[in-house]
Amino acid sequence: LNLYLEKHRFSNTSTTDLWDALEVASGEPVRTTMGTWVNQAGHPLVTAERAGASRLRLSQRRFLLGAGSARDDAERVGAVSPEAGSAPGTQLWVVPVTLRYATADGNIEHHQLLLRDASTTVELKGEPLWALVNEGAWGVYRSHYGQDLRQSLFGALEHLDGRERLSLAADTWAATVAGLVPLESSLALWTRLRHDRDPD
Repeated sequence: LNLYLEKHRFSNTSTTDLWDALEVASGEPVRTTMGTWVNQAGHPLVTAERAGASRLRLSQRRFLLGAGSARDDAERVGAVSPEAGSAPGTQLWVVPVTLRYATADGNIEHHQLLLRDASTTVELKGEPLWALVNEGAWGVYRSHYGQDLRQSLFGALEHLDGRERLSLAADTWAATVAGLVPLESSLALWTRLRHDRDPD
């Protein structure tokens, strides 16, 4: 912010001037990332599925709450550049994703990436016992899991902080309303959380 204020003191600026200053200060692709969030409607659903013993496939598509809409939208999504506009079914974001997962040897691992394409495969440091897509629940997206990953994460709630458990419950319920997971998934999670005393 100091860089931005100093450079543009007593002059006019545009939104991208702030993004450029943040990009210089952080070394991260802020302009490209922010453009995908500000210049198109909606927000993404990031789905994690197993893609082998020690690999996860992450994919994105626009999240729509209407029953069946997210599934229909997924079938129309192509590998389109984030700058390619926001025609229905072609929206992509540059999504900062932070994974946390546990391996069989007892280690807790972290992995960060920018999900730019419709999907990507992430190499892990071992087969995950469980994996959390939105570590810290800071990401502005819905998280969704393949059935086996969802079940293993439900069994590892003690490894999630209150904000992460809240995000998981909200995302699971949203996926239920959108027709992506059965009601039983939300009920199973709520049952496991019935003794949770976190204020969230």
